[in-house]
Amino acid sequence: MKKIEKTAISIRAVLTNYVKAIRYLQGIEKNGEPFTIRDWMRGVREDRPNGWLFISSNADTHASLKPVISMWLSIAIRGLLGDGREP
Repeated sequence: MKKIEKTAISIRAVLTNYVKAIRYLQGIEKNGEPFTIRDWMRGVREDRPNGWLFISSNADTHASLKPVISMWLSIAIRGLLGDGREP
C-alpha cells in the first residue's frame, strides 16, 4: 500500500508541473489555423518550406515552461523518428 501512495504522489507532482505550464498557452493564435508541432514536422519531411521553429522563454516563466518545452521537443523528435523514412 505504501508503494501505491508513493507512486500516486509522484504522478501528482509530475502532472502539477505540466498543468502549471499550460496556463501560459491560453489565448495563443485565436485567429487562423491552429499550430501543431506534429504538422510542422510532417511538413519538414515532405519538403515544404516551413522555416525555422524557435522555442524560447523568458526568465520569469522559464521554470514553469520547462516541462512544456520538453514535451514539444519530444513530439518533434518522435515525429521524425516515427515516420518510417531514413534521414
